[in-house]
Amino acid sequence: MQVTVDSPLSGCSTHFPTESYKLGESRPRDLETFGALLAYSFAFGIQDLHRHNIITFRDAIQVIDAEVVFTALTVPSETSLLPFKVVTESFCGLASVLTSWGIELDFVQANKLLIGFIKGAQSLIDQRCKLLECFKQQEPQIKSTPVRFLLRQTRDYNSPEESLEYPLLAEEIEQLNRGDVPYFFTLVGKEGLFYYVNEHCDVAQAKVPEDFAPAVQRAATPPEILMEKHHWERRLFGPGLLSLAKRWVSHFPETTLTHSSTKVNFKSDGIFIDSLHGLFATKIDARVL
Repeated sequence: MQVTVDSPLSGCSTHFPTESYKLGESRPRDLETFGALLAYSFAFGIQDLHRHNIITFRDAIQVIDAEVVFTALTVPSETSLLPFKVVTESFCGLASVLTSWGIELDFVQANKLLIGFIKGAQSLIDQRCKLLECFKQQEPQIKSTPVRFLLRQTRDYNSPEESLEYPLLAEEIEQLNRGDVPYFFTLVGKEGLFYYVNEHCDVAQAKVPEDFAPAVQRAATPPEILMEKHHWERRLFGPGLLSLAKRWVSHFPETTLTHSSTKVNFKSDGIFIDSLHGLFATKIDARVL
């Protein structure tokens, strides 16, 4: 079920028939598509893409409930498509495509996922100018649209307060007391964390605790900053691709994975990436794997 919100008080829902998998089953095409989705989500800072927000079809993967966007992410796993902190192997987005968690990706699966990421990243870089132009045309709407900020997982609000990693904020308690799931948001190009104070959608600024300040600062980054040419390329093929290669390095002993202008060399002394016709080259030492 996909829910579309037209305003804070109205919306509609659409039913998507999903396709189930047998335990341990996945198609290589699914994993290549997933790799491309991972590159896209990492590039545009889309988060909270756990298994319940990923729907698989016979020929496609559908993302729903993409509320957290334009975050300056450090590694692809921050999208929740892969395990990260409280997002477990069984809860991450990959679990909706590969239902065999507990069984590591084999060579073919890991190969397809990495190739998909490389293809997706290169396509985004090739289309960068067109994408920036699209964002420029939509700039007024982008800057006025709330971008959700998750202080904690929604399911945490069902837990006893003493079990929470951070105490509830006054603004969270205020919303819980009126029967709402606490909802906070940022605005592209504007500092601060905001929330609705009543059913009329009046907005107030929340006091940001010190522990959350760095995360708020990198939220809702303007697209033109997020997509700055050399920074975007280096982020996609540096910490982006390297972190994925590191995750599955055991499947690539002394081999080279190649697509277009990008080569990933798995060697005994580290992982070496050459990309974009020599404009970018990096390595990660095997001793830190």
